[in-house]
Amino acid sequence: MEINFFDDCEIAMEGDLVDARRRFVSESTVAVEIHLKPGGEIPEHDTPESVIFYVLEGTGLLCINGETVQAVPGAVAHCPSNILKSVKNN
Repeated sequence: MEINFFDDCEIAMEGDLVDARRRFVSESTVAVEIHLKPGGEIPEHDTPESVIFYVLEGTGLLCINGETVQAVPGAVAHCPSNILKSVKNN
């Protein structure tokens, strides 16, 4: 069993409006917790792993493979591996 805390995890991306930490990493899976302040965004990119977005609070725009949707609390979206994705906090 592995238990970790956000502040102790490896930084995936950090700036004035974004703080993303790798919470879990294995050969086939990566879990990243992302905190976006208003106006913060993760620019378009792809990853070799599938990604599941789960919105806890706030609203934003989630773009997967060119399709943009409004992300609201409780929303879950799956993005297959090697597909372009981005997310922005409104």
